[in-house]
Amino acid sequence: MTDAPSGLRPMRPIHRHPFVEDILPIGGPPAAPAPPKKATPKPVTWSHAQLMQDLKCDGGTGIYAKAKAANGGKDPIIQAGHSVIGTGGSTNEETGVITLEPSLDRATAAQIAIFELTNLSNKAHFIQVNTDAAAGKLGREQYTRANEAIEYQGIANVNKAFHSCGGRWGAPKGTKSLYDVFAKAKNFDDYYKNYLAAMHKNYYRTFWDKNFKAIYDAAHPPHKH
Repeated sequence: MTDAPSGLRPMRPIHRHPFVEDILPIGGPPAAPAPPKKATPKPVTWSHAQLMQDLKCDGGTGIYAKAKAANGGKDPIIQAGHSVIGTGGSTNEETGVITLEPSLDRATAAQIAIFELTNLSNKAHFIQVNTDAAAGKLGREQYTRANEAIEYQGIANVNKAFHSCGGRWGAPKGTKSLYDVFAKAKNFDDYYKNYLAAMHKNYYRTFWDKNFKAIYDAAHPPHKH
């Protein structure tokens, strides 16, 4: 997800608190308490220093260097904070700032960082989409699809990097990439129609409504019969 404008909503595991049930059978002495369930270790939240080390393993995507190049040769700024629509991360291409939710665990932060670095690496493409929209060339759904098609590239990068680096990032054995489910999509059209959450598409639709609708309507007046 980008701020001006341009992650996908990460599927995050739900950790339930362990509990102990004491069973009191009717007409008999209390049964021995059930053994406590083994607590799931609390994931370690990310830190900037650890993240920068983790990003040295990127599955051969070279995405940090590409993002830096797109950012005018300046290192991207990765900071903790609240993402635009609560999807875990967001990118402001104009400033080169990537924001990650502070509550993310280490492996999740690395994945979302790679996704957002991919967005930053595509800065020129996002700018072109907005330029076309500002010229009245893109309708609401055209604008949304154009942005989402650019972001779609980040899914492949995350899945590739996680396959090679997930263990090094601290992901438990057997854990799948955040975007593993999207790999089932046959192509972008299938992904856009059947996998991508509406709330993500609606971010771009709403942005178009506020910033480009009037321009588009003026450039495409309704036909008079």
